[in-house]
Amino acid sequence: FGYLCYQAHIIEAVKALQPSSVLDVGCGDGHFIGSLPDSIPVRVGVDLSKRSIAFARAFHPDYCFIDGDAKTVEGYFDAVVSIEVLEHIPDEGVSQFFMTIADKLCQGGTAILCVPTIVSPLNKKHYRHYTLELFEQQHARSNTDLSIVSHEYIFKQPLWYGLFKWFFNNHFFSLEIKPLMTFVWKQLWCNYRIADRENGHHLVVYLRKKRSDVN
Repeated sequence: FGYLCYQAHIIEAVKALQPSSVLDVGCGDGHFIGSLPDSIPVRVGVDLSKRSIAFARAFHPDYCFIDGDAKTVEGYFDAVVSIEVLEHIPDEGVSQFFMTIADKLCQGGTAILCVPTIVSPLNKKHYRHYTLELFEQQHARSNTDLSIVSHEYIFKQPLWYGLFKWFFNNHFFSLEIKPLMTFVWKQLWCNYRIADRENGHHLVVYLRKKRSDVN
């Protein structure tokens, strides 16, 4: 549900932008690309994992998925999204990551980056979890033509959620009671999706590419 919460939230944010083209950097199994509305005609996902791209192509055969580095993707996009990817990149590659995001954006386009915050324990597969200040420092060091325009925190985990996960999805068994799952999802979406820096498990940052006619 935490995964679905930030995915669905960013889908709503992209819909509000009304872009004609979207690039998902680190697209995984293509869930995000496949969930965008039909009003967005150009949707491209890219991922370094051949296995993930194979799943994405199987699950969403109508869209373009590229196996490789985002900097090799042709064209420019109104919106570039990267969800829970930056924490997987070693320190020496972070600036290049920001530059790639900027290079793939149209002038005036919007990038949306989502990263885990220090509210969540550091995952052994992650190089770091984020505060807004750390994100801003890394962005400033990259020296791109992207400007941070806003940010928000997503998903504050209620006290009962750990018990719920333990009981319905543990090492021994998993229960799927649809009416209950629907009820829990609605509770999380309506009451626990929007968070703050003290309790938000995910930081979403919105950046805009400067137009060439703006000093």
